[in-house]
Amino acid sequence: MANSTAYLPTETYMGPSSNFTVRVSSAKPKGGYGNYGRVAVIEHEPGYVPAMISDRPRAVKRIVECTGRLYWGSTDDCALARAYEAAKEAAKALAAGKEAA
Repeated sequence: MANSTAYLPTETYMGPSSNFTVRVSSAKPKGGYGNYGRVAVIEHEPGYVPAMISDRPRAVKRIVECTGRLYWGSTDDCALARAYEAAKEAAKALAAGKEAA
């Protein structure tokens, strides 16, 4: 990851019959301090990139893993950045045909 968590891209890993996308959603609570976000690994059909963390679109097969609200700090050591890196590793393992730990 870069030197800052200001931007976490959506990353897609391609498997034999499904693709796995790591998606981040963020929010700033009204009247609250700081930024919070959720990280999810989404299994979906090839040729589609999910726009949100949801299992409602037709092409989404399931949400493999989803965190609760995590603090989005200004360094790579914040909770959201650590969850993002763990989700990327899980998506790579799933795309390679291994079960996520």
